Amino acid sequence: MRQTSANRILGLLLLLSLAAGLLLSMLNPATGRVAGHGAVHSGEWMERYQAEYEDQLPLGDLALNVWTALRYVLFREGQSGLLIGDNHWLFSEEEFSYHPDGPQRIEANLAFVLQTRQRLQRRGIDLVIALVPAKARIYPHRLGRYRFPDYAEVRYEQFRAALVEHQIAAPDLAAALTVAMARGEVFLRSDTHWTPHGAHAAAAALAVAADPLLEQRGSPRARFRLDAQPPLEHSGDLLNFLPLGPFADRLGPEPDRVRRFRAQQVEAADIGLFDDVSIPVTLIGTSYSAGEVWSFEAFLKSELRADVLNLAQQGRGPFAPMRDYLDSPTMEDVPPDLVIWEIPERYLASAN
Repeated sequence: MRQTSANRILGLLLLLSLAAGLLLSMLNPATGRVAGHGAVHSGEWMERYQAEYEDQLPLGDLALNVWTALRYVLFREGQSGLLIGDNHWLFSEEEFSYHPDGPQRIEANLAFVLQTRQRLQRRGIDLVIALVPAKARIYPHRLGRYRFPDYAEVRYEQFRAALVEHQIAAPDLAAALTVAMARGEVFLRSDTHWTPHGAHAAAAALAVAADPLLEQRGSPRARFRLDAQPPLEHSGDLLNFLPLGPFADRLGPEPDRVRRFRAQQVEAADIGLFDDVSIPVTLIGTSYSAGEVWSFEAFLKSELRADVLNLAQQGRGPFAPMRDYLDSPTMEDVPPDLVIWEIPERYLASAN
């Protein structure tokens, strides 16, 4: 039914595009400069024509929606930054990005991690790295016509091996998520982030590495109950690169359905009468940790059996939030025994 509706919409769009072409040939100066813009079947002509069209005769959101719908239906393309795989699976182009100075950037980011570990150690704080693998690494079978590039293929394991070599705990979350796939999707179809199921699998793997550190320090522990929330429809962040407007319901990917969880403490931490109440774990990271939809914080509390101070930030990458934390009084005000630092793979070659 959805496919039939899509075909009808496509037919209507093609008629509209033909009519628009006749009109633009008379009114739009861009039509005089389309020669040499590439073959129509490749999608290159449409992309460049769209740029000229919007520059010379902007018609607002509807024009963008029409052009996006045509590119999506005819060429399975969205705006720059989006890759469209099989069965409406969406991927961020960031995961495929190549930087000529990538190895130098990775070395610089590794050096920053080592410096951070030293600063935390001087305060008696342990560090565990949550290295989040790229969605495209975990779902290569959903990439369709694309392939995870060779230069990115070794990036995750090489960085994790370097952390382990420097005796920094960094459980293999790629392996944990791959195993968890047998019981459900671990990344959202329309989003760069993990599903609650994937976040739970990652939290369980991190707890295996963190538990001995917390036990060794005698950190206060507590039991948390996970309360499931009603399911909701979640329009993923990658849909921002596919502005279909009024055509979204019939042509675009369906929203992901997500069931969130909240962690409710049901057993108080074992502390003395005159002991200060403390939060033994601090979480630093990106939207993988800060976002409430995937419930990563709740799963960490449950798996660690410990309270967590979540200082992750959205939209700033993994390194800026750690700098903020190191330079803030929070580490003195709420001194943790352990810091979990969540770092997505796609940021390893980013400028620190």
